[in-house]
Amino acid sequence: MEQILDSPETSSSKNYAGFWIRFVAYLIDGLILYIFQSALMFLGIGSMFMNPEAFQDNPEAAMEMMGKMWGIIGISVFVGIVYFAGLESSAKQGTWGKQAMKLKVVDTNGNRLSFMHALGRYLSKIISAMILCIGFLMVAWDSKKQGLHDRIAGTLVLRD
Repeated sequence: MEQILDSPETSSSKNYAGFWIRFVAYLIDGLILYIFQSALMFLGIGSMFMNPEAFQDNPEAAMEMMGKMWGIIGISVFVGIVYFAGLESSAKQGTWGKQAMKLKVVDTNGNRLSFMHALGRYLSKIISAMILCIGFLMVAWDSKKQGLHDRIAGTLVLRD
């Protein structure tokens, strides 16, 4: 299938999803996760805002609240992993943001990703972000519109 992706009729840059369309898809995904995580935070630590005096001179209550906050952070990280890796390895081959923008994530042979492959792609985004987000910006000038994380994971984002 590598030959199919590199053939003259399919290798034009219009099949590869460029920077701006991927950026919009990521904004949609970010909004979805923000709404979920905000609700989770409100439900988990909303009581702190209802009665802040209860925590001022009560170290045990403050430690309990810190434990809840770390638990919420852990749940949020888990949900992000499941959201990105789960949806990009699903039959739809993309997050809800990518689906809205009619994009799909495939391996370099054009095949659907396994969950572990999608997880590797998700985790490699850490590297793309650590270098001042240049790994994400690479999509703008790369011939196959791959970010660093796509190159590391051996993936492509295509217009469906």
